[in-house]
Parts: sequence; C-alpha cells; structure tokens
Amino acid sequence: MKKFVLGFTVAAVALSAAVTAIPAASADTVIEERTEQGPAQVIDSWMEPSVVRTREVKTESGESAIIHEPLIMERHERVVVPMSETKTSTTVFPARERIVEKQVVVAKKSRSCHHAKRKISHRSCHAKKHHVAYRPARRFVAQKTVESESRPAQVEQTEQTVERDVIYERRHPALDLY
Repeated sequence: MKKFVLGFTVAAVALSAAVTAIPAASADTVIEERTEQGPAQVIDSWMEPSVVRTREVKTESGESAIIHEPLIMERHERVVVPMSETKTSTTVFPARERIVEKQVVVAKKSRSCHHAKRKISHRSCHAKKHHVAYRPARRFVAQKTVESESRPAQVEQTEQTVERDVIYERRHPALDLY
C-alpha cells in the first residue's frame, strides 16, 4: 500500500507540474539606412576627344599613313566623394510573462474519531478479550503553487557608421548643360 501511495504521489507530481507560458512573440526589428555624401573634390582633370576624324595620307615615298585628328575635345575628371553610411537597427522585444504552476500531492495524517474496525478475538481457553484497532485515516491534499515571472518590454538600438571615399571618373558637368 505504501508503494502504491508513493507511486501515486510521484506520478501525480510529475503529471500535474505544468508550465504555462505565453508564447514569446518574435522581436520586431526595424533597420534604417542613411547615406550622406560630402562635397566632391577633383583630383585629376584631362581632355579626351569625343569626335575624331580619321584620314589616310600618302607620303612621298608611296607609303600610306592613317592620321587621327580630334575635332571636339571633352574635359574629364577624376573625383573623390566622401560618403558616410549610417545603419541604425532598432529591436523591440515585447513584454513577456511566464506562469509556472506546480501541483504537489501531500499525504496528511489525521486521526479519525471513529473506530476503523473492531476486532474481537475468540479463544476457547481464555476469557473473551476485546481488541480495538485504530487505523489512522489518510487524506491526500493537493497543494498548488503558482510562480509568475514577467519581463517588461525592452528596446535595443545599435548604430553602425561607415565612412569611406568613393573615386570615380566623370565628364565635366558643364558638358551636360547642352
């Protein structure tokens, strides 16, 4: 009987210990990217032909030579542009609440005011003898403990700035006016 009660108690504790948690919503992340350009600085400038005339000329000795003559020249530049890229990510972790419920079965001993059984033993040689056996009544009481754990909403913000110089070649901006 004691093994049954012990087994019942262990099984009840194992099955009744329930963890109820509100499922944590995934964190919301917002990423904001900003690119800022500084003033362009000209490093190098040169002229390139945009229209070229090609002609063939014969020399006095009878050989032919090809001559390339630029008709229209364009100014080209090598430019450095400082750039600053800022990446800001904001992560919001929602408030989380976790409730843990445990149910423990505890055996309580108590004496009953009534007799459980009355045994009378008869013996032929002896006088009648009355024997009263008291059996304590056992009650099983389930105790429930509730623990709650809560975490407030949290906001995490990280900022990453990358500064670099970009070099590229372009036509002179005045040529784009026409």
